[in-house]
Amino acid sequence: MKKNVITAKIQRFNRKVDKVPWYQEYKIEVEDRKSMSVLELVKHIHDKIDRTLAYRNVRCHIGVCTACLMNINGKNLRACSTTVSPGDELTIGPAKRTGPVVRDLVIDFGMMRDQEAIDESIEKR
Repeated sequence: MKKNVITAKIQRFNRKVDKVPWYQEYKIEVEDRKSMSVLELVKHIHDKIDRTLAYRNVRCHIGVCTACLMNINGKNLRACSTTVSPGDELTIGPAKRTGPVVRDLVIDFGMMRDQEAIDESIEKR
């Protein structure tokens, strides 16, 4: 089966080491016409390419919680219900307007105690 590539540019930041956030690009070969969620893509990058990438490995996968919230191509979206397909290029970072970055894609949601405030930070596609 023909292979295709998804290009993901992911924001990296470790406040113990880095002064400013930076981006790392990953090229992931996938089967032609096989889409996946952004969360599955990030998990694949972590498991198969770069074990240092920090993200929340959540189990919801139905788009009801906000644990997988990420900034995807400039919008705060749930990574479990946002799909990506072969040939796509995307930029992924920690969710904006939600709390401080702990590391890479992990946000400290404890700073936002109100679920409604978190829900308001999620943008419509």
